[in-house]
Amino acid sequence: MTVEAEPDEDGSCVHALWRTYVARAEREKRRVWTYRRRESGCDLRAVTMRVGGPGAFGLLAGERGVRRLERGSGARVEVLPAAVSYDFLRVPDEEVRIDLLCQTWGCGVPHPEWNSAVRLTHLPTGTGAFCEGQGTTRRNLAGATTVLRARLLRLRAG
Repeated sequence: MTVEAEPDEDGSCVHALWRTYVARAEREKRRVWTYRRRESGCDLRAVTMRVGGPGAFGLLAGERGVRRLERGSGARVEVLPAAVSYDFLRVPDEEVRIDLLCQTWGCGVPHPEWNSAVRLTHLPTGTGAFCEGQGTTRRNLAGATTVLRARLLRLRAG
């Protein structure tokens, strides 16, 4: 699931929706992984996360689209099913570019000693995925791979 601020909007809607989805998942005893938090200044611009457990996609599929708060700020919500092992999607290693980047502290300030953030780009389609904050490069790579596979399956489904 990705929640992204509309252009020319502040990130208050993104932050409020993110907190709402996390609280809903925790109420239902579901695990939540936050793969990416993109900030601009001290404003949250986008969040990519995964909600685990059976039926999570069905629970959140109705949230897809543009959401607006009472104050008028808006955010785009994208809900993708996670690619599972029986989804046939072969992606050769030479079609994926892996970039290791510095993780960031709050407000987008890079931490110069932590090179564990991972960005994957599928070269034929230009589709990308980014993950940071999972603790290690290996976990960030697994998270970015999960997001990239889900986006590629969505593209394939049309």
